[in-house]
Parts: sequence; C-alpha cells; structure tokens
Amino acid sequence: MPYSDLYNVAPITLDGDNPTLKFEWGGAATGKDFTHNLVLSIGAINYTFSDFVYSSANNGQTIIPLSESQVTALLGATSNTPSGTATYRLNTYLKGAGLMGTSTKTGLLNTTPSISSPTFEGFTLSDTNTSTAALGGYIQTISSLSAAFTGATAKNGATIAKFIISAAGKTEESATTPVNFGNITSAGEILVTATVQDSRGYTASLTQTITVVPYTPIKLNSYTFRRENNVGTTVQLIFSGTYSPLNIGGVDRNSFQGATRQLREMGGSYSAETAISDVVSGDGSFSYSNLTWGTLLEDTTYQILLKVSDMFSSDTVTLTLPKGMPRIRITKYSVGIGVTNPQGALDVFGIIWQNSLPVMGTVLSEMNDSIDLNSMTIQGLYYKTIGTGTTANHYPAATKGILEVFTNIDASVIMQRFTDVTNLNVYIRSYTSSAWASWKQI
Repeated sequence: MPYSDLYNVAPITLDGDNPTLKFEWGGAATGKDFTHNLVLSIGAINYTFSDFVYSSANNGQTIIPLSESQVTALLGATSNTPSGTATYRLNTYLKGAGLMGTSTKTGLLNTTPSISSPTFEGFTLSDTNTSTAALGGYIQTISSLSAAFTGATAKNGATIAKFIISAAGKTEESATTPVNFGNITSAGEILVTATVQDSRGYTASLTQTITVVPYTPIKLNSYTFRRENNVGTTVQLIFSGTYSPLNIGGVDRNSFQGATRQLREMGGSYSAETAISDVVSGDGSFSYSNLTWGTLLEDTTYQILLKVSDMFSSDTVTLTLPKGMPRIRITKYSVGIGVTNPQGALDVFGIIWQNSLPVMGTVLSEMNDSIDLNSMTIQGLYYKTIGTGTTANHYPAATKGILEVFTNIDASVIMQRFTDVTNLNVYIRSYTSSAWASWKQI
C-alpha cells in the first residue's frame, strides 16, 4: 500500500529566535485522497502536527512554528544534555480507509552555550582554619580555602549541577555551595577560578587573585639517639631542624614552640609526653645537644618518639636505641663475649672459630620447619626438638633429633650425623663431589 516518506528533519535550535520545525517529505501518497500528520516524540512528550499538505513547488518542504509552551517543554526534556534527539513519525491516512503507513526519522534538538549557559553574580573566599584566618593573609599549606557562590542561575530548563573551584593546579567541586577547597600548596599571587556548571554541562566562570604567604612546615633534619661509645648506660640525644618564618605585614607570625619526647622499651608502651628544655631556636632553625641526656639499661633496646612544633605544624620521628652491651665483659671470675652476665669462666654468644673452622657447639637453638638439611653445611650442633623433620627436607626420618655437622676447611667434604631422640636411632651421610649420599643407619 502506498504511503509517504519522511526524508529528513532539520535540527531545531530551541533557544534561538522563533524555533521552527522544518522537514521534507513526499512519495506516492501525496494526492488529495491522503492526509498526513507528524508526531514529535522525546521522553514523555508527544506533539502531533497536522493540516499540512504536500507541495511539489518546494519538494515537500514544510515549516511549522513551535509555540512558546512547546519550546519550554522541549527545553525541559533536554535539560540534561546540550543536544537531545527527538523521533519524528510521519503517518499517512487514506480517506475512508484509515492509516496506510508510517515513516520515521530522528532529529536534533539543540541549545547554544552563548544563550543557555548559566550565570552567577560572584564568589567570596574565606579561610576556615581558625589559627590562620585572623592573620590577615592566606598561608601556604596551612590555610584552608573555602568559596561561597552567590546568584547562580541556570537557564532554559537546566539546573545548577556543580560549583567548582580551581587554583594552583588543584580543583575541587561540590553539588552545593560553599566549596571547601582545602590547603593551597603554592605561594605568591594565585589566580582562583570559580565555575558553575549546569545540568547540560554548560559553564560560567569568574576569577579572583589572592596572595598566599610562603610557609614550609617544621622539619627535623638531623637527629641522634645513641649510647656513649655505643655501649654502656649513658645516652646522648642530639637533634636539629628548621621552621618557616611567616612575614605578614612586616611582622613574623611564627615561632618555635618546643620539643617533646616519649620513651618506651622496645615493644612496650610509650611514656607520657614530656617537654625537652634548653632547645635553642631562632631565625628559622632549632637545635639541641645533650651528651649526658640520661642513663638507660644497657641490656635493653629503647625507642624514643621525638616531636617538634611551631605555631602551625609539627614533625615527629621515632628513634631506636640498641642494647649497649659491650662485646667483652670481664668480671672477677669470668669473661663474657657478647654476653652481659657470663654464666661461666668463659661465656660466648655466637659461633667460635679456630683454625678457620667453627668449634663444635650449638649454632641454632632450634631448626624451624622450613630448613632443608642439605643446606646445613656449617660445622656445629643443631636441634629439631619442636615438631618433626620431614623426608622432603632430607631428614633420615620424620622425627625429632639432633644434627651434628663436621667439615674440612674448604668444605669439600661434609659429614652429617643425625640422632633420632624419639627412637634412639643414629644416621650418617656425607657430601662429596657436589652431591649428598643417602642416609645410613648405624
């Protein structure tokens, strides 16, 4: 059955002067026995246009003015996009017979940024950090910038979607005003740009220039927490650093506020925060040196939490003080090497070497489950009394036991002897020619 074709529909600029619907159509069903209507659909909107006739003089080109109410509704339907897409359906009817067919096309419903972009009256900047707000200037890394927008208005059915602040390479945004921008990491004359963005994505911007005073947070640059000569009980504490003068209106608004320390034995709890007196400060630097700061147990490891502060920031470091046991401890009746309280005439902590070989003695107090006996090549005594060894780790049996390792100077020959302490079995094996022999029970 014949019906007319919709060839194309021109884009409609909804925010232009006198928006019109312009389309071209034609085909076989254009005679006087046929009637037509055009339906524009977008979202929940359906507008029907009728009473137009085909004219061969203009190849079926038809122009229909849109009413103000129609334009307003279509702007509302495209409030979240700068360019919406409508569907157009041309219906062909034969008199006395009803609908003969339809032809559809899509077309754009446009807005223009120069007409439909939002506007706003201005924005006000403030410092929400109470410690710096009263100083009369914005402080680098310390002041917290906030921007309040006024008079923001969206157009032609759109709504304000975002409030945006940009400065010094940083951007913050919010769905509401004010916008909390936070710290400014740069100093000097800083350009601040405020932008409102509507639901179509159109924007409008204003700018202000503010002065940001340079500031660097206080910093501990060097520090020492040590025992005198690295042994004994006398402890030394030395530290120094810098802080930033803050010149506002010719007056330095910053100063060194002090240092504190908290002490603990390794793994324990820190003591209460205690002030450190006699710190020398001025002209943007501070220092402290006490070579007899205190006395601490020599067989204990300590940690100190050191904190320094100026008026706007602080810096903290954790320093560790190792045990201060001397390598050799001589008493009236004994000598200790690496031992604080010798338990015999000679008490040694560690492996003893003689003639380029370790003297047979306990090397490990306990072998863990991951140790492979093929890797045990240093002369000495080793114990597996917690858990049991495995044949996968080259034990002669899955059992507890004592491993003895014997070797020559160049380790070209190694012998292992394993005593099963559960079943009292003894096994031996040797390493020669880059390979381990099988275990033999003796």
